Amino acid sequence: MFLEDTPLIRIDLCTKVKVVLDEMDDKFLDNVSEWIWWYWQGDKPNKDVVNYIRKNYKPGTTYADFAKDFTAELFDPREFADIVNSSGAKYFVLTSKHHEGFTMWPSRTSWNWNAKDIGPKRDIVGEIKESFKSFEIHFGLYFSQLEWFHPMFLHDSKFNTTMYVDSTDVHSVHELIEQLVRTVSCGGNLLLNIGPDMHGKIPAIFEDRLRELGRFIFANSEALYGTKPWIFQNDTGNIWSVCLSLRTETCLNLDDGKNIWVHF
Repeated sequence: MFLEDTPLIRIDLCTKVKVVLDEMDDKFLDNVSEWIWWYWQGDKPNKDVVNYIRKNYKPGTTYADFAKDFTAELFDPREFADIVNSSGAKYFVLTSKHHEGFTMWPSRTSWNWNAKDIGPKRDIVGEIKESFKSFEIHFGLYFSQLEWFHPMFLHDSKFNTTMYVDSTDVHSVHELIEQLVRTVSCGGNLLLNIGPDMHGKIPAIFEDRLRELGRFIFANSEALYGTKPWIFQNDTGNIWSVCLSLRTETCLNLDDGKNIWVHF
């Protein structure tokens, strides 16, 4: 059910220590992202990742060595908030700590392994949270309790079955709109994942997708915000329906080409 105060989109901002990936050309390595340590030194290391590290970095290099290169010198929290707001999002979810344990705030329990002690030397969480107070967007945090370096993880094989599903490509605007419409028509929220670079900037291609998606959302807000699923979906021809009230049906129709129509 889509109530008026229910968010349409949540954006998961995966800002992590991943300087290695910004220098990799191979398509697979580009998608390793915050899982670089797992593919490099996990239970089943990936030979391509291992060979890349061995070839391009000095012997004895550790994952922790990359933290200092996560400088975020171009990070502007107000710019982040503006880009997210332009997308039509009502939720913003920041990855405050992923499985490698690096925190994006000055954590007292993660000494010298947080964004305040090393790398940016800034409270990323605090600054972004403050920047969103100017917009009607709910601010949230993703926090992983699981840590690869924690003794309980290292000695308990049951955690090793964790799998992560992520896209290997940057979706086109049409593909994002198509997924958004399907999700809304079934009463759901869309969690759209973007990843800033080591300098603290949202890459241009991600910004472009968010702003273009926002143009569609703002132009068709009546058929998206505060709606409910229609009583049935035929799941054919990219035609999806939502209910604005008990007596009104709105049909979102996306063809297989570049044109998109919204029928009221």
